[in-house]
Amino acid sequence: MTANGKASLVPIAILINGKFWDASAYKADPVPMSLDSGTVYEAERAGNSLGLFTVSGALHRNSSAPGALATWIGTGAFRPNGSEPDTKGAEAEPVPVGIDTREGPPRLTRDPSAKDKPPDSAAPSSGNAPAGSGAPASAPKSGGPSSDEPPRLSKPASAPEPPANSGPGAKPSGSDSEAKPGDAKAGQSKADDRANVPTSDSGASEGNRPRLRRGKPAEVVEDEDVPGYSKAGAKSTSTDLSKTPVATQGDVQLIPAISDARGPEIHSFVFQWLKGEEDDRRKQMTDLAKEQLRAYLAARAKADTAVKTVRPGTAKSTVKEPILENVHMIAYDLWLSNQPVMVLTAEGHKAPPAAGVAHSEVESEMQYSVVLVAYPDIYGNLHKLHVGITDKFHLDMTPRLELIDALDADGDNRGELLFRETSDQGTGWVIYRPTADKLWKMFDSLSPE
Repeated sequence: MTANGKASLVPIAILINGKFWDASAYKADPVPMSLDSGTVYEAERAGNSLGLFTVSGALHRNSSAPGALATWIGTGAFRPNGSEPDTKGAEAEPVPVGIDTREGPPRLTRDPSAKDKPPDSAAPSSGNAPAGSGAPASAPKSGGPSSDEPPRLSKPASAPEPPANSGPGAKPSGSDSEAKPGDAKAGQSKADDRANVPTSDSGASEGNRPRLRRGKPAEVVEDEDVPGYSKAGAKSTSTDLSKTPVATQGDVQLIPAISDARGPEIHSFVFQWLKGEEDDRRKQMTDLAKEQLRAYLAARAKADTAVKTVRPGTAKSTVKEPILENVHMIAYDLWLSNQPVMVLTAEGHKAPPAAGVAHSEVESEMQYSVVLVAYPDIYGNLHKLHVGITDKFHLDMTPRLELIDALDADGDNRGELLFRETSDQGTGWVIYRPTADKLWKMFDSLSPE
């Protein structure tokens, strides 16, 4: 999601019969099933609902788009919670219709509409009446609406007989059986509309498709033009992406979203700290991260020393206290047991060498990515679950991890951790489940099992 509120969906994983599959390729014919139009996803932040995203279209990455985020992305409308329009119901009138509000005792009255009704029998014309006759032109029937007698049931008048000159094949005028040119045109337009209804994007039958959360789009969204992406089957336009403004890392938010028609209730994975507890845990995690980075640098220096020839008289290099920058720590209650699982991410580098000491500028300016996941035991000591330290030259051994958020990926009311990983193979996504002694990998888009 960008700063101006526009959102797009990146399919990551889909759970089928207890196993995760790549959502960008599952039942893709050619559009993946996860990007079917009308599919509704609920955006969450640490398990708390943020709003609903409704898919309206799917775009495929062009082959000439370097550094694109995913093969497929979904476009649509995102509606945050609380932004729904107010729908006011029909208010009841203070007085029901038909009740007289005038003061006084109730009185029984006749039907007021009977005054405007014509009499049942047509009145004879005044020209046919005898001269000087004082009799009225027409008299109401007994039991009619204007009579004071109680109403009586009467049989309906018999249908008029057809004219004598009408044969058995004659049709009455105004019959429905007469064909009208307008009816033929309307029927033809309906048949054309039924023929133009598009089929399912994935091409799979309804019986073999998992049920995702479906719904009507929140609003009609026009097709978006995303640089580096085009519709399935459309010819990719040659666009110079170097001249296209690209959103920076700070302008884009990565928010996990889940679509599940029968999913569990939403649980918040936010851990509530006690007063002063967060600062103590942050210091513990920072010290442990520095210790792990120092051990990593010592191991790399030892490996480099074994390869290189040490000259006589060269002083033995010692690893100083490393420096951590951009330190971020967040705690989750993933087990819903008031037990914090803390995740610390930082960038580290070596301390500057002393003046006059020979050193390598490449090693001094090397940046290291640090990811540490731990939780405190009953004695307050940290128990490590995962330590990931790498640099740009060793992504094949240890990928660089970027924490996205915590979410319930498999619907078991326990939280998992979603990371964005970068390795020598490219950029992908990985889901870890924290256990008592390590992070157990549940899904890896770069190394599917």
